[in-house]
Amino acid sequence: MSLAAQRQKYVQLCHDARQTTTERLSPLNGVSFTLTEWSGRAYEASKLWDGGYYDWLEISRRFSEPDRLALALWAEDRLLAMALATTTGSALFLQVVEGDPAADCPLQGLRLEIILDACANYAQCRGKSELRLEPKNQDLVALYENVYGFHRVNVRGG
Repeated sequence: MSLAAQRQKYVQLCHDARQTTTERLSPLNGVSFTLTEWSGRAYEASKLWDGGYYDWLEISRRFSEPDRLALALWAEDRLLAMALATTTGSALFLQVVEGDPAADCPLQGLRLEIILDACANYAQCRGKSELRLEPKNQDLVALYENVYGFHRVNVRGG
């Protein structure tokens, strides 16, 4: 398979994973949403988050693998979250997630559920048997273990 054909295959699998999640979960708590690929529109919208942490354009440059899963979560014209997952061996690794920090975010508390569903869809399409993530703080450890059923595994160096 040519590199161009392989890249197109990944584009389609990412699209399918995002579409499956949107069709299965939207609307969630009465809020209709869509999941898209990253775009200039998403990068610009993320800069408007008061208290936003990540430079998503720089993340896009650093993680440019053709099989990455890039997610932008929208409710109408409002960007609610962005995320990036990459493949590694038998796993899909959720590298970075950030949500709109505004208290009035319409899917507050539900964004991670949507992101994880899309990641699981993509992992299954790619034949990956694991979904991995690395919590950035102790609150996230509790959330991932107690709410989403992840198990802590210590790996070399971490």
